[in-house]
This record gives sequence, C-alpha cells and structure tokens, in this order.
Amino acid sequence: PFLTFYEANPAYVVLAEASDRVFAGTGYAFGEDDQVALNLRQALLPFIASVHQTRLETVCKLLITTAHAAFSAAIKLPPAAKDDWLAELDALIIGYLRGLV
Repeated sequence: PFLTFYEANPAYVVLAEASDRVFAGTGYAFGEDDQVALNLRQALLPFIASVHQTRLETVCKLLITTAHAAFSAAIKLPPAAKDDWLAELDALIIGYLRGLV
C-alpha cells in the first residue's frame, strides 16, 4: 500500500527521504535542504495553480522545516501517540496544500 501511495503522491517521498537525517539523530541544517526543496517543488509544480507558483519555493522550504520538526518530536512519542501525531502532520500538509491548487 505504501508504494501505491507514494507513486500517487511523489511529494511525500521527497519529504520522507529528507527526514532520514532527523531519524538518524543527526539533525538538519536549513541550507542542506536546498536540493530537497527543488525536488519537492518539481513534485508539486503540476498541481499548484499558476497564481501560487511564485510562492512555491517558500512553500517547499516551509513544508520541509515543518516535517523535520514534527518528525523530531515524534521520535520521543510512544507508538500510539506517534501515529496520531503523524496523522495530524498529514492533515496539516494536505490542508495547507489545498489552498494552493
């Protein structure tokens, strides 16, 4: 099911791969995410309304930073709370992106 989901939602693949550093406990530096932001921009570009495309670079950096912070906090949560936490992150990202289509 994950492969089907990721195939249909390539932006999530980019965010998941970018968060590997966080799960490894090495943290992240904002500048390291420039390539990740570019990859995310390319994944989202076909779905974003032309009027919002000038904001897309900032949107991508905000999404990456938000995902990193949420994943960092989720590491310390028990499994059930982690599931709820990540479901809320998912809802937050979807709600935010809906305003850009």
